[in-house]
Amino acid sequence: MRYLYAFCFVFSFLSVESQVVTVLDLKTAMPLEGVIISSARAAVMTDSRGMASLERFSDRDMLHFRHPSYENLRLSKLTISSYGYIVRLSEQPLDIGEVVISVSRRPENKSEVPNKIIQSGVESITLTQPQNTAHQLAATGEVFIQESQQGGGSPMIRGFSANRLLLVVDGVRMNNAIFRSGNLHNVVSVDPNMVENAEILLGPGSVIYGSDAMGGVLHFSTFRPRLSTATSGFTDHFFRTSYASGNNSGILHGRLGYGRPRWGAILAGTYAGYGDLVMGTEGPVEYLRPHYVVPERFDGRDSVAKNRNPRKQVYTAYHQYTLMGRLRILPAQGVGINLGIHYSGTGDVPRYDRLIVYRGNALRYADWYYGPQKWLLASAQADWLSHNQLFDRASMIAGYQYFRESRHDRNLNSPDLFHRSESLNVYSLSLDFTRDLDADLLIMYGYEMTVNKVHSGGISENLLSGEISGAGSRYPDGSLYHSNALYLSGKYIAGDGVILNGGVRWSVTRMEGEFDRRYYQFPFLQFSSVNQAVNGNLGIVWEPSSDWQFNLMASSAFRSPNIDDVAKIFDSEPGNLIVPNPDLKPEYAYNLEGRMIRRFSGKHQVEVTAFRTWLKDAMVRRPAQFNGRDSLMYNGVMSRIESLVNADHAEILGISSQLEWHLFSGIRAKGSLSYLKGRDSYGNPLRHIPPVFGSIRVGHTRENLTAEINVQANGEISHSRLAPEEREKPYLYIPDRNGNPYSPSWWTLNLASAYSVTKQFTVSAGLNNILNKRYRTYSSGIAAPGRSISLSLSFKP
Repeated sequence: MRYLYAFCFVFSFLSVESQVVTVLDLKTAMPLEGVIISSARAAVMTDSRGMASLERFSDRDMLHFRHPSYENLRLSKLTISSYGYIVRLSEQPLDIGEVVISVSRRPENKSEVPNKIIQSGVESITLTQPQNTAHQLAATGEVFIQESQQGGGSPMIRGFSANRLLLVVDGVRMNNAIFRSGNLHNVVSVDPNMVENAEILLGPGSVIYGSDAMGGVLHFSTFRPRLSTATSGFTDHFFRTSYASGNNSGILHGRLGYGRPRWGAILAGTYAGYGDLVMGTEGPVEYLRPHYVVPERFDGRDSVAKNRNPRKQVYTAYHQYTLMGRLRILPAQGVGINLGIHYSGTGDVPRYDRLIVYRGNALRYADWYYGPQKWLLASAQADWLSHNQLFDRASMIAGYQYFRESRHDRNLNSPDLFHRSESLNVYSLSLDFTRDLDADLLIMYGYEMTVNKVHSGGISENLLSGEISGAGSRYPDGSLYHSNALYLSGKYIAGDGVILNGGVRWSVTRMEGEFDRRYYQFPFLQFSSVNQAVNGNLGIVWEPSSDWQFNLMASSAFRSPNIDDVAKIFDSEPGNLIVPNPDLKPEYAYNLEGRMIRRFSGKHQVEVTAFRTWLKDAMVRRPAQFNGRDSLMYNGVMSRIESLVNADHAEILGISSQLEWHLFSGIRAKGSLSYLKGRDSYGNPLRHIPPVFGSIRVGHTRENLTAEINVQANGEISHSRLAPEEREKPYLYIPDRNGNPYSPSWWTLNLASAYSVTKQFTVSAGLNNILNKRYRTYSSGIAAPGRSISLSLSFKP
């Protein structure tokens, strides 16, 4: 009899356990928290694991599944049982209730802000399998990416790039005092596998973020520990492995999570190895790699070999690794603490665009590579909810960052290998306060400060004798850069579908340093400057009905010159040398933009955005003199002297359109198209104006499968539309009928898919560049991969 009792007990226990339903996202198979499951007699909500017990419902109950971002679902309990107690919800065709944080560093409804914001999250990564964060941004179809080498990717937004865009990771600004005005590749230090959500704010964001946020803000939120909604703890693990044939790359990622009701933690790591990238077969022969320098001991003359496979871009291989740890604590009611640490490192990264430069009929460089690049971010965030006279919510973020990078170059057949290295220590603090004055009026105010200390050095190594001698550094060693700022912004709900947004910011930047006259006889001994800027914005959102929305925004932004702008010595491209200009002043952008959104039946949407930006005192490179000379010997090469100057003005105009259309059940079409033009006060085209570019995507989602076919396209940039700086780099382009360099148009056809085999396993597969096109994106040194297969396997126990 006791065996019968034991059997009944175990059976009843298993019956209760089996009534725990798990609710997942249909596309990503990720658990959904906050799904309300209800019947006429009871209601429950899924926890952070997407789980909820159904024991309160009878077998005859009809259960409703509801979530604000997903389509409602109605199932009987018996049907749920037949599904193995796994329910998958599909996203609403148009999610107009998305929450964003990039506009004001606080959560708010995307439809209530006048700024244009693009989001990219787990779903996009699962489907497109980006190899780095630059590729993740490019997959949105609205961010243009330039690539000098495989280990990089420089975003362009609205004609701005590099230090005119602001990178933010978990609320901490990543931009530092040596972010350059040329192409900048630090975005790839952020691992897409660690990113829970990326927000791209298009247009000025200086009221909240200060200097550099002229063209936009790239805000990356990494995975935050999830807390248990029960009294016990739970584990939250994730693993992914990926392979791509275009560069014979492999990526391994793992994430371990543990959560209890009042605290949670995450440990994560990624290792990525990339082989030499192989370009396509159909396209310009100028992109081929016919020769390369053989890596062997230097004996006075370099050995140049013929490339057996000219489509193989020899010296593009590299590896990268990323580590992350985050701790979340709820010590008291209304108080939250988040601690985080991120570390990213690489091996040597060959700068491919320099390794394909010829001088006459011979390669110019034998070596040109970035040494191991390291980035460390440690941050602490404290949030406090308290209804008092000063604020309803207060947030403090303290951050410390360490950057280390180096450059190594040697001319062909020269014994002198130059090494230049930089490191920075960056400290930051931001305080943000929010106060609801009444139901319709919200104000936000805060303070931000940063301190940058730059260390820079240079040596020359003779490969024949082994002699080490000093060489000019890239920056003055020991330079300092400080910034302090106050801001005030607000939101007013005026009624009748009208919302007003506005703000103002006052910033002060200061920098100082001493030039080393051992290698260059500068006409100045040091630099010291203090710059101030006041900028603001005013926007209106008008939603006369659920089908129409109109946004209008006027804003200003600024960028204070940093140490890279004022004090750098560097060959911007072969034969051109940048020299310091301590008299640089801030540049300003004044922006006016309008946006129209038209929705149809809650399933289709058309969006058109037009903007015009005026740049005042824009920093641009122009020919200059140094001690009365227009040329200077640098690394053994006579180079023309240039420096950054404040031009009179520049102007950028642009228009973009996006279409989202649900053709019929499960099939969705998306399209985007962007066009820009811009010229400076001399009538010259601006360097970071990309060609017309866009994409068309048609996807189908059914049960466990998501599949998509897409077309990516870029227009031509003729020689007359190339910026002067680009015309001086013919090795990046192909000659037109007159022999002048230009950037040709191109398009590719691609397939992507993701299939949830089980609740735990998801397989993603893609066929990229199906037509095997050979192409380079505008201003890039490396050609894109040819036809390639990508595969990944995700496991979430």
